[in-house]
Amino acid sequence: MGSKARRRELAQYFTPQVVARFAFDALQELGFWTPRPRVIDPACGEGVFVAEAARQLPEAHVWGCDVDRSLLERWRQADLERQGVRLLIQDGLADAPEAGIEPGAFDLVIGNPPYGLGLRRPVKGESIESAFVRRFADLARKGGWLAVVVPEGILANERSRPLREWLLDRVAPRGVVSLPETTFAAAGTRARTALLFAQKGGEPNGEVLMAASLGNCRGKSGLSRYLARVLANIREHVRRVPSGRHRRP
Repeated sequence: MGSKARRRELAQYFTPQVVARFAFDALQELGFWTPRPRVIDPACGEGVFVAEAARQLPEAHVWGCDVDRSLLERWRQADLERQGVRLLIQDGLADAPEAGIEPGAFDLVIGNPPYGLGLRRPVKGESIESAFVRRFADLARKGGWLAVVVPEGILANERSRPLREWLLDRVAPRGVVSLPETTFAAAGTRARTALLFAQKGGEPNGEVLMAASLGNCRGKSGLSRYLARVLANIREHVRRVPSGRHRRP
């Protein structure tokens, strides 16, 4: 079976590296900072987010999980374990206390979880993407952060209202960045997605940054330019926030 077909069956749409780099840059501008943070991607795919965590946060303890055993060779080629990443063939929706993976254990939960059906089945009557959004929130400690790629429907569809209400009881949104529909074109989809940044147990403060993609931002260069503009806007937004609310300690 071809790799693209396998990805579709598992509802995987692996993330361009420029998106992972932007996510970490944006997090640090928005106020994420913890010495020696514990970071996890519970649906890490090829490992783009965990590799970026190891690069940008060299003192971090980084975990990556995925259910797809065919990724073992990709991980080996990327030399992720040598970079200090702990990798497990593991259902990201399940705890693994012996490996340190359990609710409330992480300073940052980041990634692009599967969406759509594929070979996955709904979990307790909800979509796989909804189950993973809940999982991201559960894994974060109080005061910890989430950065998660979600289908835009989760943020707006009426049927996703219960999930949004559940999420808002637990996290404070800090930013929503729409991704161009061409972001995952190489994986064979033009899904409309967004990066959601949120802090668990944080105080809602009305300072949620919103960025919408206009046009297709075609190709890697177009995506890079768009994300660079958004990052500049985040920096400007942070400068305008009174009392240093988003600054590092």
